[in-house]
Amino acid sequence: MEITAKDPVERLNPYHLYFLHLYNNAAYCRLFVQSFPSWLSMTAYLWLVWYEATSRVSPKHWALAVTYELNERAYATFYQVFGDGSGMGQFIPNVVRRVHLMAAHGDQAYDGKLLLGEVIDNVVATLEMYAESATALINSRNRKIGVGDSNCQDWAIMIVRSLEDAQLLPRGTLSRVERCPRQG
Repeated sequence: MEITAKDPVERLNPYHLYFLHLYNNAAYCRLFVQSFPSWLSMTAYLWLVWYEATSRVSPKHWALAVTYELNERAYATFYQVFGDGSGMGQFIPNVVRRVHLMAAHGDQAYDGKLLLGEVIDNVVATLEMYAESATALINSRNRKIGVGDSNCQDWAIMIVRSLEDAQLLPRGTLSRVERCPRQG
């Protein structure tokens, strides 16, 4: 089924959103998210969180987190990717719920965070799909270009770029993310 700009939102399901996201159709993503009734939405906060690297030359692990409070002890839902263990630069998405925003990540200590902006629940509901789409793109790039060319930082940047393009995060968010610490 072909989707055009004149199609009603009701024809778009998560399967369509996945492909619209892959083709970077920001207008459709925004339309899909904004089609939910506003009275069903709560404000959430989207964060970029990074962790201490294992060495000075190792990359820091980046994850995205959603909280419903701004305090330091808030519980969060974390969206991240992990290597699949094959050693081929392939990743799998992972969602972890009810973790303190500033908690350690396995054996990696919390190192810092950046508030990306306020998002409505409808955006939060689509983050898992964004994460899966970005993971597929990172894995594809690593298969084509080379093992380890892209990592969790590229994954996070891809999601933030998509959300900013869809006007679901404030303009300038991506440039702030690109200035965050990347190595040891």
